[in-house]
Amino acid sequence: MGAHGRVAGVGAADAGLLGGGLGADPSGERRDSGPAGRATRGRDESGGGRGHGLGEEHRLHIDRWFYPCDHDMHRGLAELYTADARFADHFEAHRPGLATFVADTIRANADRAQGTSPPDG
Repeated sequence: MGAHGRVAGVGAADAGLLGGGLGADPSGERRDSGPAGRATRGRDESGGGRGHGLGEEHRLHIDRWFYPCDHDMHRGLAELYTADARFADHFEAHRPGLATFVADTIRANADRAQGTSPPDG
């Protein structure tokens, strides 16, 4: 971890977005109040059976505060969160299995949004 709890070599938009205790967004909102911050505290408030709400909330958060993030871009981040040890280690430090949970949630949300999976029943 580097200054301000960020993962060395990983930008704030990606490393701090879902984790806990990484400071505030430009709005002053705590980053750990985001989707995975809640998930690490045991509250999946997604409203979807597979966490679709969390995935979409995460995508919109990136899109609002950091850079344009459509569903294809978000899928790329999902891959990065599990394939790049810097990201995976960051998530796993909060809760074992969190990197996979976040990546699966992102992919499920993108599938639903792009019509490649059935809606939750």
